[in-house]
Amino acid sequence: MLAPSIPYRRALEPFVTGTNTTDVVINGMHYNRTTLNTYNFALYSNSTISNGSYCYLTFPQFSDYMPVIYPNGSITNGTSCYIPYYPIGQSGGMGIAFAVLFGFSIMLTLVCLRKHGQLFLPQEKRFRAIGRRWSWYWALFVAGCGIISTISAIDVDRYYLQSSPLIIQTLFWYLMVPGLLACVWENVRHWGSWSERQLHDVDPFALPQDDSRSKVEFYLPLIFYLFAWLNFFMIIPRNWLGFQAQADPIQTVTIAKPTATDPRFRAGAILAFLAWLCICISLWHSVKHYRSHARNRFLGRLRTIPLHFLLTIPLALATIGYAEAQGWLWTINNANDAVNDGWVYGLGYGPAVLILYLNAFAGLHYPNEDLELIRQRVVRGRAVDAELGLDRRTRKPWWWTRVANEIGLDNDAKLRALAGEVGGGPATGGRIDRQIELRALTAEREEEGRDRQYGAGAGLAEERSFGGDPLSRPFRDEEPEIATLTGSGVSGMSDPFRDLTSPMAPQSQGQMQRGVLERENSMASFGSGTTAVSAAGPQRVRSMLDI
Repeated sequence: MLAPSIPYRRALEPFVTGTNTTDVVINGMHYNRTTLNTYNFALYSNSTISNGSYCYLTFPQFSDYMPVIYPNGSITNGTSCYIPYYPIGQSGGMGIAFAVLFGFSIMLTLVCLRKHGQLFLPQEKRFRAIGRRWSWYWALFVAGCGIISTISAIDVDRYYLQSSPLIIQTLFWYLMVPGLLACVWENVRHWGSWSERQLHDVDPFALPQDDSRSKVEFYLPLIFYLFAWLNFFMIIPRNWLGFQAQADPIQTVTIAKPTATDPRFRAGAILAFLAWLCICISLWHSVKHYRSHARNRFLGRLRTIPLHFLLTIPLALATIGYAEAQGWLWTINNANDAVNDGWVYGLGYGPAVLILYLNAFAGLHYPNEDLELIRQRVVRGRAVDAELGLDRRTRKPWWWTRVANEIGLDNDAKLRALAGEVGGGPATGGRIDRQIELRALTAEREEEGRDRQYGAGAGLAEERSFGGDPLSRPFRDEEPEIATLTGSGVSGMSDPFRDLTSPMAPQSQGQMQRGVLERENSMASFGSGTTAVSAAGPQRVRSMLDI
């Protein structure tokens, strides 16, 4: 990565004696030899002075910023060796380009997350909405790790001696590997879940929940995430300071190389490979159980697999292979600041970028699952209507009647129409009064029509046969007469001990008219708010129709 303008090999340089044997001159600055020896400071050929804990530059252009070392060991006014000294080189430029690619993938991923994360149907317990969103969450995680790692490559390229940027770049690359596997896993797993949901929507009893298929779908995710987390705990929790010990070849060989090729990195890559095998098993399981309708047993089922799966799964394997090779070969390790950029960006970051963009383009291409399920239901409904001989083109939509009744009405008129439909308030009371008046008017008109058609005696004969009340029904007891209480006494009170079941005695036409007038007066008094008293005896049930 580095292209230093001064010799990279670091070697000890003798101190230049000053005015006396205890005086040392470094870049025009006088130091006490005893103090330098006490705190183990040494001068190196790469123009640095260091004691293993502190390192300062001694370039001629930094003569005004030479460190001041006091007899007690404290240091002031020095320029650290761990600063951006070189200009941005090839590695830094490629880091910027890949950081832009990772950042743009975040925007595409957010678009896909919004598209596929929306719900247009009620959420089912068997198919949670979070299942379709996990792949996009992991894609955001991978893109974030990639941005941090590639941006750190800029300072790796510029630092005079390697420091925290190299650690950050390597750390987040290794952190990106299990996230990348989880992203591919969730895509493959959810594709199987989506295939199952389509079959379940057609026939809810086609796929039972207590067979071997459901048990595999329950335990396989647990096994995958077990290997993914083991990969995380095998690699990430460690001391990362050894990666920056690359100030000279001896330091690189004795400290940095053993740290970067530790056996734990090799074991972590093997665990990542086992997690990748779980992805392949999940894909085979989904094809076997949900794509069994293919004619050819191998090629036919292979064609049912989404195309981006055939690309993302091998790319994930390439990333795992590079992680395993790093554990054995220091020359291609991304922790080596002199590594060829083709290994780091070609096998380290390239597959991750391709996987993110393939998933994003596939997410933009495929529709929302709920909308697709609604479309399939419409297609099945039309097929059933065609079998039954129903033509859906002649049907009016469900909103036709509602909209047709509201044409030409403003908002206030629509509200009044709704209030008139449901009733309530004064409008209900007015409607009841009108119904009572219409019923009374209808009864009078019917009675007048019978008198004109059959004569005046027809109404009297009907009144005698129906118990004296023209409006009564054949299977109903005679209504008790109502009397009103006034200030002077009781008027219109009938005999309370009269037998209601006995036939009515013959009466003259005048007596019947007076009885009708008395009933009308008593009903008027009752409706005006006076207290009414029933003088009739207890009701006698004559038929089951009276109950």
